[in-house]
Amino acid sequence: MAALMSRIDRAILGPLAPAASAARSSPSSIPVVVFTASGDQGRSVADALATDGAFTVTAITKFPNSDAAHSLRDKGVTIVEGDMADPASYVGHLEGMSAAFVSMDFLDTFHHIGPNMTAAIALEVRLSIAAIEACHKAGIPHIVYSALDELPPEVVVPTYVSKAKVVEHLKATTIPYTLLYTSHPYTDILAWDLLAPAPCGHGLILSIPAPDDCEIPGYAVEQIGDWVKVALKKPKKWIGRDMYICAERPTVAKMASDMAKVFKVQVETLGLSKEDFYSAEHREATGEAMWSQYRACYEGSFARDPGQSEKIAPMQWQFKQWVAQSKAVKSIAEPVKKSGKGKHHHH
Repeated sequence: MAALMSRIDRAILGPLAPAASAARSSPSSIPVVVFTASGDQGRSVADALATDGAFTVTAITKFPNSDAAHSLRDKGVTIVEGDMADPASYVGHLEGMSAAFVSMDFLDTFHHIGPNMTAAIALEVRLSIAAIEACHKAGIPHIVYSALDELPPEVVVPTYVSKAKVVEHLKATTIPYTLLYTSHPYTDILAWDLLAPAPCGHGLILSIPAPDDCEIPGYAVEQIGDWVKVALKKPKKWIGRDMYICAERPTVAKMASDMAKVFKVQVETLGLSKEDFYSAEHREATGEAMWSQYRACYEGSFARDPGQSEKIAPMQWQFKQWVAQSKAVKSIAEPVKKSGKGKHHHH
């Protein structure tokens, strides 16, 4: 029956899914399950693996009718409606998988619960561990978990804390895993609404709430699948090892000047001093979760080496390359340019 279904699928999808049909018919394709396809990371991993052709991809998502799910289906990904909060909704799809990619969208949990940080952290830890345990029970021989650094205790960043707890759990078990340590996705400037037309009507303002000389280790989340592919194709090499992802460590000032070069408009930053950054008002206005993330960057407790990262997955986008190809950034920058307000005029 399954074979017939995949034949029918292939007949219907046909040209829509060339890579997928090749993968389905090739006996050596690697079956992988992705948690969850509703977050940026999972979506991007499912997309990269499906396009590669060496994998057959199943993605779990709470939103099977979203645009993201439809576009993955077009690429031959099998979409399964499942909720991380309800393992029964997905366990039936784990049998026979060669690998799993697990990434929780902390923001989703956070918005879902409201700003109760501890509850959101506890939930993320519980759901990630449940997914990992379910994969282990199903006999999946390789789990790639998207982790974040164990930071000094005084720097509490909710996402990092929850992920570090999951890592502790993994290390205490016999589960074969690879840890993927990401850095700041460039898309943060969109997700957190940090880019907007400048209020005085000239150019753009990049409101990253950190001083101009603060380095922010970053990467294009659109490319995270490049690393996951490497780990999945060489499990012997990568099981029990960590992969660190970082394409560049631009300062806030450089991010602004990169953007100015791409769009030929003036881009201002908040111009925060060190004193501004550490002030109680700024901390409160920024919100503890976000402020501590930038504090970790500013104090250098978030270490990343773009050179090492490049060796594993070459051809990574630096911030400027990401900006140049981002439709979302363009849609914010272009109107400013067209209105002739891109260039700065001194008042």
